[in-house]
Amino acid sequence: MFRIPEKASTVLSLIFTALALVLLVVLTCTLPSLVGWYLTITARTALDRTAITVLLYLALVPAYVAAFSLLALLRKVRREEIFTEKAVRDLRLVSYCCFAECVVFVAVAFYLRFAVVIAFAALFMGVILRVVKNVIAKAAEVKAENAFTI
Repeated sequence: MFRIPEKASTVLSLIFTALALVLLVVLTCTLPSLVGWYLTITARTALDRTAITVLLYLALVPAYVAAFSLLALLRKVRREEIFTEKAVRDLRLVSYCCFAECVVFVAVAFYLRFAVVIAFAALFMGVILRVVKNVIAKAAEVKAENAFTI
């Protein structure tokens, strides 16, 4: 079975996270045009373009926070500082960002029905991250206990 070496996997994750940040910047700059374009090609110009744009800008805030938290977490992985309270904090923050995205996309769903799928995906990802956060927190606790054991 194909397996990517650990260092390469971390570098790949850093690259994808950096690309996501670039995409977020592009979205930030082009969002009003993209919303207008989408509403035009779907023949839904009667929808409130301003409300949809504002909601999507609100969705960008937790996306930026999550992306920077992921970068911080990946830097910790590279320094082998995985089972620490700071890593747990980063995971917790990313999970909160997923839940915030869920709330925003539930609001977007009042205008665009497909946003329900995005809201569900964000909720599911938030739950997964909470489980991973709990595992890492427990491992950090065990590691701290072992450090005090002679």
